[in-house]
Amino acid sequence: MRCTVDFMRTADSVRTKSARRSRTLVAVQRLQTVKPQVRVDFDGIGPGQGHAQILGDQEGLAHAAPEPGPLSRAAGLAGWMTCMGDVLLVRHGETEWSRSGQHTGVTDLPLTSVGEQQAKVLAPLLAARPVVAAFCSPLERAARTAVLAGLAPVVLPDLIEWDNGDYEGRTTQQVRQDRDAWWLWTDGAPGGESWQQVQPRCERVLAVVGPLLAGGDVALVGHGHALRALTAVWLGLPAYQGGLFTQEPASLAVLGSYHDHNVVKAWGLQP
Repeated sequence: MRCTVDFMRTADSVRTKSARRSRTLVAVQRLQTVKPQVRVDFDGIGPGQGHAQILGDQEGLAHAAPEPGPLSRAAGLAGWMTCMGDVLLVRHGETEWSRSGQHTGVTDLPLTSVGEQQAKVLAPLLAARPVVAAFCSPLERAARTAVLAGLAPVVLPDLIEWDNGDYEGRTTQQVRQDRDAWWLWTDGAPGGESWQQVQPRCERVLAVVGPLLAGGDVALVGHGHALRALTAVWLGLPAYQGGLFTQEPASLAVLGSYHDHNVVKAWGLQP
């Protein structure tokens, strides 16, 4: 029996489809003005399911959203994200390395057959939400999860997984044979990223997401470490505090606001 935690469920009766479209039209149009660079197509997905595409490079995407200004460490981003939908965080389905516990950063591994099935069964959960926009990491395992889950995502480069550098493909236990008590969240990885480098990426993602939330939910399909770091930043915490969360493959978390404070509404949801 799988245990999930649902902190809060908000009514959606006042959000009509036409209202969501009208409120997000300008923000979406601004994103769509960025010059296309790469299209990621997955054939044989099934009828009615979309394709992932990159609408622009990171510089263009940064310019497509308003500058958020300095983040408040006490209140996160709530000051400019009020009266909004929720941020839906979806971790990709199973890969060979997620199954074996090997750290997987920028290595572009595909989903296993189990991972593909996990992604498909997420579709009803996401279909029940008022999703007005979806973004995914440029890595195949995230983009394919998004498409199999019924989304038509835009690839957002800043959603890529935490770079594990020299520790890529190794388990925590293997790394600790050479470096006792090592923890990626605070220690980083040689040749990879530190939490101080991951944090600005999270802030840029939320700067893109923020203007769209007035119209409904925004789905972000990505990776276990990057999405947990983003959760910490959403809460006004340093990115390394994301290590206080765990996120299983093909699970859903819901970030939102309550009384003008950013909160975690639900975590670890699975069909």
